[in-house]
Order: sequence, then structure tokens, then C-alpha cells
Amino acid sequence: MVQAPPSPSSSVTSSGSQSTPSTTTVQVKFINPPKVKGPLSFQEVGIALDASVNALAALGYDFCLFGSAGCSMYGMDHRCPHDIDFVVLSSSETCEQIKARIVQMDGRFTLVPARDPRNKWNVMWFCLPSAPFGKRKCKVDILAPGTINIPIIPLRRIVLIHRIPLTPFLCLLLLKLQGYFDHVASNEKRMQRKIPEDIEDITQMARLGAETYHAHIMQLEDDWYDAEFKITAFRRVLQFSKLFPATTLHWAAMGFSVGGGEEHQVPFPCKIYVAPITSTPRVRVQIKA
Repeated sequence: MVQAPPSPSSSVTSSGSQSTPSTTTVQVKFINPPKVKGPLSFQEVGIALDASVNALAALGYDFCLFGSAGCSMYGMDHRCPHDIDFVVLSSSETCEQIKARIVQMDGRFTLVPARDPRNKWNVMWFCLPSAPFGKRKCKVDILAPGTINIPIIPLRRIVLIHRIPLTPFLCLLLLKLQGYFDHVASNEKRMQRKIPEDIEDITQMARLGAETYHAHIMQLEDDWYDAEFKITAFRRVLQFSKLFPATTLHWAAMGFSVGGGEEHQVPFPCKIYVAPITSTPRVRVQIKA
């Protein structure tokens, strides 16, 4: 069961001008039972998402969900998210201060120093209910606009699905596309291992954008997208569609130029990784109000 926050126009905002109305409980039906070992299940991610959303809302932050958990809320169902990513908007506090406040408020969250001692941030984990063979945990990331080129998203553009605030669909898809190219450009094995999932994620999200959400490049005319973000996105879409032609019609339906015109040069050097889309069990989540 996921307890979603009120809309950003009420208690999700940090203005403090409105009182917090009662939250709405939504019933989540999971086909697969929780796991004891191995990757997280949808149910476990749902528990962590529930706690994270409630904590951020209670602390008065403006925020939205992105990453694979955000994609899942939009209907990406070929895999379960590995972690949860939030963008906290319009806050004078650093991400480390926000994480510290969450940990102080809810003892189920904990902070662990980053694996690389050169990194000065802490990783926040949500401790899931104990399993017979020990505790399981879900990583919860807090980021600010500007990190990994995340735009400053206006509150009026946040999308509510089952009262969960989400990054706008096209912005989320283009950030996913950026992640793919970042991973193919990386020399780290752990980043390269993400590439097959990236391909599947983007393929399904492109289809959802074209067929379900009717995303279109005209939405990029909003002034909160800067020119560099848009130009880079156009080039990445063109290259991805050439690498994976099955996505071409979906990109074209969203207004992107993917035809045989002039070649665009990718604005940074990267290796080209082409891999078959792996076959993974489909796990569907049915959310009922």
C-alpha cells in the first residue's frame, strides 16, 4: 500500500501558506510476492517510495520523482526499479542537509559514506522490513536541479499520477537518454552493465510517449529548457534511433527529426554499444485508487 502526498499546489510546496490536507491511500496490487534475496521487488520499492514521499512532503519540500521509479509510475513495466530518485526543487538547503533531515525524522532511513572516499556525499538507504535472512534496503537519491543536467522544473509542470509528483514525461525520457550515452561513454564496468537495461527502458518509454502520453518536442519550447539541453537531446534522439530503428516511428511521432537528412554529430566522444534487448520476465503493477 502506497500513501501518496497531496498535490504540489498544497502541502507538497514549501511555502507553508496552506495546511496539509489528509493524504489519499491508494491500493497497490503486486503480482509477484516480495523476495528474500536478489533484486528488489515492486512491493519493496513501493514501501520505500511511500516512506520517502511522506518524509519529503512532511518536511515541506517541493519535489518530483524521476529515474526508473518515475518511469515505472508512467507505465514502464518490463523491470523493477533498483532505487528511487527525487529532484528537490526551490530549496536553499543542500542535498546532504535534506538527507540528514529525512534520517533525523524517520529512523528507517540511514546514511552511509560514499564508496569512493574522494566523494564527500553520503548515500541514503531505506531499511526494509526484516527478512528471514537479514535486512534488505533500497537506495534513495536526492538531487537538485543542475545535477546531471536536470532542468529547473516549474511546479506548474509537475505531473501527478496517483497523487505522486513526477518529472514531466518528455523531460524524464530525455534524461533517460542522457543516462544511456553517459553509460556508453564510461570506462567503469558498473556503468556499462546498465546499458542493456537503458536500451529497454528507453525503447518502452519512447513507445509510451508516442502512444499513451502524446509527448511532443513542442513541449520543449517552455523557457525552463535551455538551448544546450534541447540541442543535445535532438542529437541523441537521432543517434539512438539509428542504433535502434524499432524506436524510429515513436520518436517521429513525438516530432523529432529521425529521417535521412543531414547527419548530426554527437557533441561528445563516446563508444557505441549495440546489444540485443534482453528477455526479462514482465512484472506488472496495478494501482487502484
